[in-house]
Amino acid sequence: MTPFLVHQLVEAVAAHAPEREFLVEAAVAGEAGRHSYRDVDRAAERMARRLIAHGVGRGDRVALLAHNSAAYAEAYYGILKAGAAAVPLNTAADPASLQHFVADSGAEVLIAAARTERVLVPALARMPGLRVLIAPDPDKLPLIPAHVTTVRWSDGEAPADAEPLRLPLIDRDLASVIYTSGSTGRPRGAALSHLALMTNARSIVQYLELGPDDRVLAVLPFYYVYGKSLLNSHACAGGTVVIENRF
Repeated sequence: MTPFLVHQLVEAVAAHAPEREFLVEAAVAGEAGRHSYRDVDRAAERMARRLIAHGVGRGDRVALLAHNSAAYAEAYYGILKAGAAAVPLNTAADPASLQHFVADSGAEVLIAAARTERVLVPALARMPGLRVLIAPDPDKLPLIPAHVTTVRWSDGEAPADAEPLRLPLIDRDLASVIYTSGSTGRPRGAALSHLALMTNARSIVQYLELGPDDRVLAVLPFYYVYGKSLLNSHACAGGTVVIENRF
């Protein structure tokens, strides 16, 4: 089947070339972390099931606070697999801005990856509409409001032989809400469908003539629309994204 939803880009490569390298995380010391398409797809499937188990459904907004990493990709594609829309948050934003993004988007679930605690903890007190927080080790986070249910990132692992999720989604379903920089006013959320993101990815693959042997060094954040475009276009081509966060 030709992919028509964003997460199906990863599923398609994982199905016919599972060991192909998708993500390389450049390391400050030691060897880089390498993740195949199968690795990312399986982790995204587990995240999708975790979200569904906590009431996330088609069209729901799920906020994502993470630096560029395999964890970001797993959460992002997992949100889409669950039928929800990803709301990527600027990791450099102040707590008040994060509160605005979450409240304005209507997200009731927040996925927070490692190394986001500094901005996450003070922002949680400003999120009365938040009901679920997924984090690597939520027990170590102080001052979590009583109304928020915490879920460990590794909870609810799906069996390796579990049938993939096949939810009834269409390409006009909402895939992401991306907030503008706010350089001329308060940031606003741009709503992007699967169709919009797929059209963008395919256009880039076509005019750059990208293929499975191509690799890109990604220094732009994935929460930024151009950074997300690098991720999806190389998934579309079956290529590799090398993540470098030291800029």
